[in-house]
Amino acid sequence: MPDEPTAPNTDLPETCLPEWEVADLPEPRPLTWRNWAGFIGPGIVMCGIQTAGGEWLLGAEIT
Repeated sequence: MPDEPTAPNTDLPETCLPEWEVADLPEPRPLTWRNWAGFIGPGIVMCGIQTAGGEWLLGAEIT
């Protein structure tokens, strides 16, 4: 296994869109107790919507 990483594949597909640029991703924010709510909050909201939506749509059929 080589010690140096290989160069990423930069062969981008040709489309009618403008050419894409290849760049590095920004550093992520550190995960601390202060920003846990922003990390978990959207998942809880989506889970609640799916649960309530299923009960509303299928509840009348089952009972």
